[in-house]
Amino acid sequence: MSSNRIKELRKAHGLSQAQLASETGLSVHSINSYESGRREPNSKAMACLEQYFNVSGAYLRGETDDPSSTLWESPSTLDELKKIDVSLLPGLLESYQKASPETQFYVRGALAYIANALHVEDAEFQRRSTYLLEHFCNIAYDFARNYQQEAQRGEEGQKIDFAKAYNFYMKLLSADLVDTQQYYFPSSPDPRRSDDGVLDERGF
Repeated sequence: MSSNRIKELRKAHGLSQAQLASETGLSVHSINSYESGRREPNSKAMACLEQYFNVSGAYLRGETDDPSSTLWESPSTLDELKKIDVSLLPGLLESYQKASPETQFYVRGALAYIANALHVEDAEFQRRSTYLLEHFCNIAYDFARNYQQEAQRGEEGQKIDFAKAYNFYMKLLSADLVDTQQYYFPSSPDPRRSDDGVLDERGF
């Protein structure tokens, strides 16, 4: 269970709930809810906690006891990955046919980039580019979905800190981009840092 893991990691790092909240940008209420099992972290919170504690999502969710183990290394996941033509593609094609021409255009473009990445015969490039594509899609979905749900509540965004939400997503995006940049150019400067070395928390 992620509730146990989050609490264990927090205590192992000698942090109070308030300190963890401050370090990750999550609220104290959210941290408390995760640890008590009242709520499960959403994808934004999971990404934040994984990055801060430097552990895999599978470890954070309690699916493995190896902090560095990745979910796709498990036998069950490997088997599921081989069944993509049965588990994912039929539903995708059905939804695609029902979508508007504009949406189909965007979906086709996204799939074309995935195909392009797989056509490059460089395993590390494939890994990094598809990771970026998957993570960017995750962020894009969460960003649009969260705002859609808030708008449906009819409160005109009164409870949303738009600057904080924007900065959070930009921070996630910029961390991925800088990681790839510094893989290929290890001595390159972090573009998020100002001339005095201070990290720009807004991301870009």
